[in-house]
Amino acid sequence: MVILYPAFAKRDCQECLKWQVNENTGEFTTNRSGERFRRHTSALCQMSIGCPKGTPEAPMSLTKQNRLAYQHYRECKAVGSFPDDAVVRRNALIVSEAVKRTEAQNV
Repeated sequence: MVILYPAFAKRDCQECLKWQVNENTGEFTTNRSGERFRRHTSALCQMSIGCPKGTPEAPMSLTKQNRLAYQHYRECKAVGSFPDDAVVRRNALIVSEAVKRTEAQNV
């Protein structure tokens, strides 16, 4: 989800149901003073097309701990240095395999 649909992954389902969203940018629609527009149409999860994230009742999203682990992985990968730690190595292996599978499915 984070790799394929980053705009959806970071969006809170309850906020999406409440406020109008530009589905192209993933940003909430605002007026000139920055105030959000209330939603007056159905959200993607309420339509037959569906939302890549699923539904508010059963979202396909990372837990807070998994989001932090993925963020740490990306930071370490960006600078090319991972701490010499068993937990970091284990998490890096899991994340790298998930990234490879996701990228391979969407080539």
